[in-house]
Amino acid sequence: MLGFDPSSSSSSSSSSSLLLSEFAVRAFIALVYSLPGLFLVDPIGKGLGVFLVIVLLPFLTLSLMGPACNAVDWSNLGRVDTGGDEDNGGEGGFGKLMALINVLYWNFSGIDSASTSAGEVRNPAADYPKALITCVGLITLTYLIPLLSATIVNKPSYDSWQDGDFATIADQQVGRWLAGWVA
Repeated sequence: MLGFDPSSSSSSSSSSSLLLSEFAVRAFIALVYSLPGLFLVDPIGKGLGVFLVIVLLPFLTLSLMGPACNAVDWSNLGRVDTGGDEDNGGEGGFGKLMALINVLYWNFSGIDSASTSAGEVRNPAADYPKALITCVGLITLTYLIPLLSATIVNKPSYDSWQDGDFATIADQQVGRWLAGWVA
């Protein structure tokens, strides 16, 4: 790493030029990575909108095609797991509920950073509450709709689901092509 080493026998002018060159390299890197965000806000925003559609489309496809291609059992929505579970310290349903709350908190935690860009919004007092309510609603729906759809089909049984099983669910409910798309 570049830097000043006081024990070296170099002169103070060479060490200050070394510090200056290190600063220049770091400033250049910061500038290169921040310029697109400064000058390309609209294209970046539109690109993120396209990316959102690309990411959500396989889950929407699973939500629609899973129940359409398989037998549906609505009673699965009312099932509650109250048995013991070794993975959650033997706490059963309560341990699983706490794990769910932990995951949901983690996924919603980025909302508190909205204040960092408040200066860029024309009317933050009116726009931020609308935007936050919309975001919380959309985030909830992006979890709820695919999970409800997968649960009513229950193939594979939701008792066997693990983290990252949406690809397995898509494979068994719709086909391998959707599993690859979800993954």
